[in-house]
Amino acid sequence: MVLVATQRIRLSLFFYTGVRGVVPAAQGVTKATILRLLTTMAAASSSVSTGWESMWARGLKAGQAFDASRTEPAFTVLIEGQGKDYGWSAEPLPTGRALVPGCGRGYAVASLVCEDRRVVGLEISPTAADAANAYLDSALSGSSRESASIEIGDFFETEGLGSFNLGYDCTFLCAIPPESRARWATKWAELLADDGELVTLIFPVKDGGADPADTPLEGPGGGPPYAMSPRLVKELLEAAGFEQHTLEEVPKELGARSFAGEWIGRWRKAAQVA
Repeated sequence: MVLVATQRIRLSLFFYTGVRGVVPAAQGVTKATILRLLTTMAAASSSVSTGWESMWARGLKAGQAFDASRTEPAFTVLIEGQGKDYGWSAEPLPTGRALVPGCGRGYAVASLVCEDRRVVGLEISPTAADAANAYLDSALSGSSRESASIEIGDFFETEGLGSFNLGYDCTFLCAIPPESRARWATKWAELLADDGELVTLIFPVKDGGADPADTPLEGPGGGPPYAMSPRLVKELLEAAGFEQHTLEEVPKELGARSFAGEWIGRWRKAAQVA
């Protein structure tokens, strides 16, 4: 219960402070004051409501907090097969079935849909799922809309969805408690087909300080979002049987969020790479 309450507080701080990560001084309110208020709120809130649902239920708008108002540009480059323009691999992404956990408003879900690909977005927040369906209704039509669906559920408890040929993980790994990271990697290994591929948009990556891979249970700065690094993600996925296919730093002009760097990686199961 303490962990749940702490997670709610951190999520609420992220929501209220936005991508700047600080409370503007002009407001005259310190993080300590907000923390005390949110501690009281968390103690009184229903244990049924998760931190994420609380954030969305307040009315999270496009472009607010973690919402980038669009599919991450670096991932769009991969979807559209334009990797060579940035010195990356131009190998097409797998078709078939794709999964986007923590899909938020569903931007990536819509972008991934094509004639040969059906996409499932997964959300733990019912309000977020409603927002994703509304966005998909506006962005897609006809058979394209039929190829995109939103499921409500916990990524770690997911059953019955079958296997996937492609997975996309962006603001999901950085949002989960650090003690769940190993389970995150093994769950992806379970969900992806033997010839499947996982794309990770590694974020937030910050210059200086300790590498989050060296502080696996905390990570510098706390979170969410928890600090990430290419090495951390590589070590997590290799331990679960993946191997690196490509791993590239995202140039600033392709960054979806300006307050931290991004890397983009493509990972395959070791037997497939070999």
